[in-house]
Amino acid sequence: MIEISKIRTDAETQVRFPISEASLHASNWQGFAFNDVGVVIASITNSYREPGKFMVRVCGATASQNIAPIAANRVGAMLMALAEPHNVDISEFKWSESDDVALDESTSREGCQ
Repeated sequence: MIEISKIRTDAETQVRFPISEASLHASNWQGFAFNDVGVVIASITNSYREPGKFMVRVCGATASQNIAPIAANRVGAMLMALAEPHNVDISEFKWSESDDVALDESTSREGCQ
């Protein structure tokens, strides 16, 4: 299992469960959490440059992302490292599947788009 979790709403109850490695490969993910200055958005996308690997991005007052595709077992640690400057714990993110395109190093690091 990956060291992150998502929240899904089923029949108006929220059920928290881990995102599995298979779930990461099957879809892109977007999460959001709140800190003391607003919303922080995170995304986990499949790399188009290196299939089977992932790009992680966290956007709040600033944007940061890994610069090279990473293996699934490193996604949780990378997400923690990128979320820390935003004063957000990764357990606070609420996750859903996303249609976002892959974020590889050619993507701008200047802000969230």
